[in-house]
Amino acid sequence: MDKNIWLKWGISGLLALVSGRVALFGAMYPCPAALLSVTVREKYSGWKVALLCALGLWLGRRQSLAVWADIAAVAAVWLAMLLLRSRKPAAVSRALVGAVVFSATKAAVLQRLHMMYRYGIGGMAAEAALIVAFTYIFFKLYAFLQLGKLPLAQPEGIFVLMTAAAVLLQGIAVPVAQLLPESLGRLSLLKTGMFLLTLWVGYIGGVKEGAVAGVTGGTLLSGMGFGAPVLTSVLACGGMGVGLCKNESSVLAAFVFSSVTLFFSLVQGSALLYVPVYVPLLASVLFVFTPKKGVERIRAAFPAEEQRSGYNLAAKQHVLRTLENYQNTFQYLSRAYILQRESFHEEHYVRSGRMIMAYQFKGMADAVDKLAAEIRMPAALASQKPVRFRLTVGKTGFARDGQASGDSVYCGETQKGRYAVALSDGMGNGRRAAEESNLTVQTIHRLLAAGFQPELALRIMNSILLYRAGDEIYSTLDLALFDLCSGELQLYKIGGSVTFIKRGDQVEVVKIPALPMGIVGDITVPSVTYRLKPGDQVILLSDGVAEAGRSQGIQWLTEAIAQLKSTDPQTLSDLLINKAVERCGIKEKDDMTAVVVVVH
Repeated sequence: MDKNIWLKWGISGLLALVSGRVALFGAMYPCPAALLSVTVREKYSGWKVALLCALGLWLGRRQSLAVWADIAAVAAVWLAMLLLRSRKPAAVSRALVGAVVFSATKAAVLQRLHMMYRYGIGGMAAEAALIVAFTYIFFKLYAFLQLGKLPLAQPEGIFVLMTAAAVLLQGIAVPVAQLLPESLGRLSLLKTGMFLLTLWVGYIGGVKEGAVAGVTGGTLLSGMGFGAPVLTSVLACGGMGVGLCKNESSVLAAFVFSSVTLFFSLVQGSALLYVPVYVPLLASVLFVFTPKKGVERIRAAFPAEEQRSGYNLAAKQHVLRTLENYQNTFQYLSRAYILQRESFHEEHYVRSGRMIMAYQFKGMADAVDKLAAEIRMPAALASQKPVRFRLTVGKTGFARDGQASGDSVYCGETQKGRYAVALSDGMGNGRRAAEESNLTVQTIHRLLAAGFQPELALRIMNSILLYRAGDEIYSTLDLALFDLCSGELQLYKIGGSVTFIKRGDQVEVVKIPALPMGIVGDITVPSVTYRLKPGDQVILLSDGVAEAGRSQGIQWLTEAIAQLKSTDPQTLSDLLINKAVERCGIKEKDDMTAVVVVVH
């Protein structure tokens, strides 16, 4: 059973009983027909609601003969909804049918009673339009009850809340006012309630929410005959004023709301602007003295600021991730400056340092410009292409003479839908070469994650190696960038060894001549692009593997890769390193590393 079934039944019964008392523009009673258009469903006849609607109409206007026209129209709408149950019409269709049946039946009965002068063609059309509007409001109200929460951070939720509250308050206010002494009866329950709701919505929600609540409340009050149309602007200004006090004390918020509404209502340029002084003051007193538990429940009706919009949350997270990546990147670069060696030539050091700073500022400018473009055109974030490919990676290393390997590898996602594999071979062997190659791949990773273009990231890395070098220290780099949305591979080779791309039984060799990083200041950044398919294998190797063939060059490696039948990347990388070690004989010449990426 629906967990909110009792709440829905209670609200349906109360709305049905009071809706007959709700008059708009003095002679229109659209709420009963709208409520029946929503509540009569496939497995619910709604006869109790129909009886309560008729009872409410009779209790409110039993002295008037015209009330029988409205009661007959409500009965006709109920019968029409019963006949439509089996066809399961859409909400719009139900609303239109209810509006036409109600207006036509009411007009026919009034004509029979010789009271059509009170209705007219214009009145029929206006009441039909109001029935459609209230059907939409009640439909949304029940949908929100099904969820157990009103989305008050959205204008739609505020509109539905204010309208439902106005219907209930007006239906209750009339009999209550008849029971109270004349002095107390002048304290309009409906008007005070609308002011209080506007105050709460503006205080909890903010300026925009307060304005929406004020416009809705003022429009309803004027339509129900409890104020002039200009009351809408008075309440809207009050809602915006209290919205500015969103994070302030409740006393200050109440003072601002009362001051703003009274200021605009007491301007004597027109009597239409007048609002009784006690209405905003009474609403403010009730607001200030609301129990703490009530305050918490009202706040719970508003979602947290970060949850108000799916896109706003995604955009905020995107900005935060970008800024965090920048912070990490610049911190890492600053540490790279600190770790520079002291035995350097001054002119060389100054020149390299200037290049690093120049590249940094260029990267920052590009990234900020890109971020600004995304904020200006948020559809660029919402319409990102879906990820259609995934990768599995295997990597195997073998150090010369059991020392620390001078090869370093980084594999990981840099941004959404972008995956990078970086293989660097530091000059020589041992700990020093390992430091240089590890610095290379880690820095490239951070720069790419921060949104730097690959060419710019490689030039920054080259300048850092020049900056740190007291003697000849360099690193090669193979950088493979995979676009998991399109399947595109962009391969950069800065002095790197040979790379293989295997598709089925065909093996393609990729080798681009280029100097390693850290030798010259102005390097070229060569790259090639491939369109990959599921099942393709991308194999990155360090020099130690490629040079294991001795006099045979890389022919043996091409043949070995073609003969490998496994599709597991770790197995493939292990087999390639084993074959390379076997070919070297007793003593390997260099560190060996193989990275295999399989596309799925």
